[in-house]
Amino acid sequence: MSDEMQGIADSVRTLEAGADRIVTAVDGIQKISNTTEDSPRSISAATEEQSASTEEIAAASQTLAQMAEDLQKATNQFKL
Repeated sequence: MSDEMQGIADSVRTLEAGADRIVTAVDGIQKISNTTEDSPRSISAATEEQSASTEEIAAASQTLAQMAEDLQKATNQFKL
């Protein structure tokens, strides 16, 4: 039982780390948006960075969704 609880705790910590990565990526997107100049090169570079950040967020979201599903399955074993 202790190993299962440790597994759940580890999953929660991993979910928190994933959420932190998402927040960091969103902050990065916001900073890029706030500092983008009007020149075409700056806009193009910012768009590429935003696309990369968006892809990172999508991947992190998928990972978090899978982890949440796994955590739900693990916690369902402990219903009273």
